[in-house]
Amino acid sequence: MTTLFAHQIGATAYAAMLESDRSWSVLASVSGAIYIESDAGDILWIAASSSALHPRAILLPVMPAVLPSVGAECYLEDDYLYVGVDLAIRLCDAELWSPELLVRGGVSASDAAQRILTAIDRTAFRSTPRGPLANTMFFHAPTNSGASGRSLEKRLVARAYQTIESLCQISVGADLQDGLGNAIGVVGLGQGLTPSGDDLLGAFLYTLHALDSAYCGLVGVHWEGVDGWLQQARGLTNKISFTILADHAYGDAASPLHDLLNAALDGQSLECLVRAVGRVSLIGQSSGWDMLAGVHCACSACVRLMAHDSVHGIFPSAHGVAQEMKQELEPWKEVVRVY
Repeated sequence: MTTLFAHQIGATAYAAMLESDRSWSVLASVSGAIYIESDAGDILWIAASSSALHPRAILLPVMPAVLPSVGAECYLEDDYLYVGVDLAIRLCDAELWSPELLVRGGVSASDAAQRILTAIDRTAFRSTPRGPLANTMFFHAPTNSGASGRSLEKRLVARAYQTIESLCQISVGADLQDGLGNAIGVVGLGQGLTPSGDDLLGAFLYTLHALDSAYCGLVGVHWEGVDGWLQQARGLTNKISFTILADHAYGDAASPLHDLLNAALDGQSLECLVRAVGRVSLIGQSSGWDMLAGVHCACSACVRLMAHDSVHGIFPSAHGVAQEMKQELEPWKEVVRVY
């Protein structure tokens, strides 16, 4: 049996590990992560320490050479988490990670949002955003000129374009429910365990949650309505991605995204925000840039709300793509489902 020592553990994972009466099993084993699910439907994951911290994560110095099979039983005993028959993880020496409370400094909500927008745009201009949504959002960034006009990526962009534009332009308090209703078709859109549509919408909701909480409800989000929307979204994506989407809506996120909002609310310099954006962009293969697209939408909406003014033409490069694909698109969605 391989024994590994957990390096860090998120607060949600730590609390779950204290409940020794739960039974767990492996939900998914993929390159870089092992996802486990309890009999109550809670989901945690085990990943290498190079992965982003998250309240649900247990981070190891290295991943085991042999991953457990899906359905393998897991259990807790004497400060060890046993995963299948070949892996034991010692938990008691792990550093507990609990995100700091997001508290605003001396900046307004509009200023915090605008500075995040500037930092994201500057990062996109200096680098090559990964993923089709990012190349649509940040039209001044380099694009993949080799992509086919009928590629999977162009289809994703065309289906997501109207959602992106409408989320940016809502007056949050009044129009959020309509905006989310229009966005329901983007849930589960894309490939992988966390499809691009889920990453975008999750980061959008997380950013609104952070701004709304820090400024004592100034953004005017009707969170009961968001709860209802989440129940509609539950069956449209896989279990893992839905769990992360819901966490975002309730104010829990991976440490790079949390740190970005914290830095903006604290009034840190633009250079600090650019570095924080860069750390978000490194999450996953394209998840970080998909999240930054959602953050951009939320901050655009917040700036618009504070200014009481409409913002038009935010993504001029996406308009041509949407028009090009409008007539040829058939209903399409690719979702990885985990049962």
